[in-house]
Amino acid sequence: MKFEDLNELIQAIREHPEWRDALLAALLPPAVLELPAQMLAFRQEHQEQMARLERQIALQRADLEQQIANLRKEMLERIEALRQEMLERFEALRQEVFARIEALRQEVFARIEALRQEVFERIEALRQEVFERIEALRQEMYAIAKAHEERMQRIEERIAEMHAEFTEQFGRVWREIDDIKTELKAIKDDLSLLKGRSLEEFYYRRAPAIFGRYFKGVKVLTADAIEQMLEQHVPLVPEEADALYDTDLFVYGVRKSDQQTIIAVMEISWVADRSDVERASARAQIIARRGLQAVPVVAGQTFTMTVIELAEAGEVALLTDGSFKFAQALLATSE
Repeated sequence: MKFEDLNELIQAIREHPEWRDALLAALLPPAVLELPAQMLAFRQEHQEQMARLERQIALQRADLEQQIANLRKEMLERIEALRQEMLERFEALRQEVFARIEALRQEVFARIEALRQEVFERIEALRQEVFERIEALRQEMYAIAKAHEERMQRIEERIAEMHAEFTEQFGRVWREIDDIKTELKAIKDDLSLLKGRSLEEFYYRRAPAIFGRYFKGVKVLTADAIEQMLEQHVPLVPEEADALYDTDLFVYGVRKSDQQTIIAVMEISWVADRSDVERASARAQIIARRGLQAVPVVAGQTFTMTVIELAEAGEVALLTDGSFKFAQALLATSE
């Protein structure tokens, strides 16, 4: 039988298993062929050795467990004996401690009682001594107070005499001061009047130049001219007429920005405050109620913060040193 390749040989061996041993005997040396038998013998020997070893281990384990059990029993017995011994010693110690504590308590109580008696005796002695010293001090203070009272009486009499003298002298001084104050007030009033009149005169003369920046056809009107102008619309009541005649200055002009006729109602004061703004605003309202546009204007050298805040809000125009410090009210008048 011939085989063309290795695959045909393998297929033939599979079909004829009996050929395998003969082929292996032909291909392999004898030592290799004996290996399966040797391995089987080795395996059986190894299994027997492991079985003997397991039996030895089991015997040793049983022996060791017995030794451990014996040792545990012995340790428990010793621990129980030690516990009983410790309990007995603790009880003896507790009895001894309680006895010593009781003895110490009795000793402390006895000492505290002795100390209490001693302290009470000392306190009583100190109380008597303090009372005696307080009484002596009271007598001494009474004598000092009596002497002080007599001295204060003499001082009060002297003070009364000096007070009468000083009262007379200070009366003369205060009368002289009052006279000086009266003279200074008169001078101050005269000076304020002169300052106000000088400002009124200044703005009367300078009105066309000052208002000419915003108005054209600027002219100063008298209170009489204003009254005649307003009477043509609605008659004035006496209070309104009096207020207009008390106004410092009226300036008439045509606003350049919108060709509206405007009347500036001016209050002039060296130191301008809220009352100046209120007067100018009230008098401007009298004119506005007759259908004419009026703007409150306050002129002065100095202004309170309230006046400045009102001017910043556009409620009044402010003039100082001949020029507008705040002119928003002139530019935003409503009809």
